[in-house]
Amino acid sequence: MVESWLRPPPLPPFDVAALDDLLLGDCAHWEDHGFGPWVLESRGGGEFAGRGGLAWTSIEGVAEVELPWSIEPRLHGNGLATEAATAATEWAREIGLERVIALTLPTNLASQRVAEKAGFSRDGECEHAGMPHLVFRLWIAS
Repeated sequence: MVESWLRPPPLPPFDVAALDDLLLGDCAHWEDHGFGPWVLESRGGGEFAGRGGLAWTSIEGVAEVELPWSIEPRLHGNGLATEAATAATEWAREIGLERVIALTLPTNLASQRVAEKAGFSRDGECEHAGMPHLVFRLWIAS
């Protein structure tokens, strides 16, 4: 299920090497910027629940800080994505970021609702990872 949103065709499916690359990239992001993606744990259980936090990305040649969230399918509908998005936007505020974005596929209505619940407003469309995406933006500081 997560893969259908994060790696839809024509992207290749996740494999161990792709997941290793993702983790190494997240660690490098922390080293380079002092912030980055988080590993999310389930409430009370401590088991892996997904990924959240903040990460630099490029949208049509413009550097932006994005909220990259994904939640394990078995935990969908429990508010974890909204909780992670809200925590990440608060963290963005604490570290002095001016704005953050969230990217969703046009068909991913659940992620669009998460962005809206976290205070983001739809702000256009872009191509990202070779596919059309909706851009949601939150201005933190003016």
